[in-house]
Amino acid sequence: MTITTRGGTFRHVIEIQSLSTTPDSTGAPTNTWTTVKTPRAGIWPWKGKEVVVNDKIEMISLLNIRIYYESGITGKMRIKFGTRIFRIDHFSNPEERNRILDIICEELT
Repeated sequence: MTITTRGGTFRHVIEIQSLSTTPDSTGAPTNTWTTVKTPRAGIWPWKGKEVVVNDKIEMISLLNIRIYYESGITGKMRIKFGTRIFRIDHFSNPEERNRILDIICEELT
């Protein structure tokens, strides 16, 4: 399998964020998301599914976000695109060539 990309594939700029805990003025821990990388990305809908939450059916959207390979990205991070937030579900490094990273994400609402 050959990995190819077309012009315009990476037309979006996303933020990859990491969670950090810092004490507030009273010493209580406060969670904050800090941007650690801002790569260009391609974003495509992957699939949707319905789940039951609190006796209600909700739709979950899964997306494939493709970036040029970046080391250090973990499943504990999240992706921000504009005002939209995505939880990283899993990712793959096609052919283990460290050229492209496909990140499957769930959009948080």
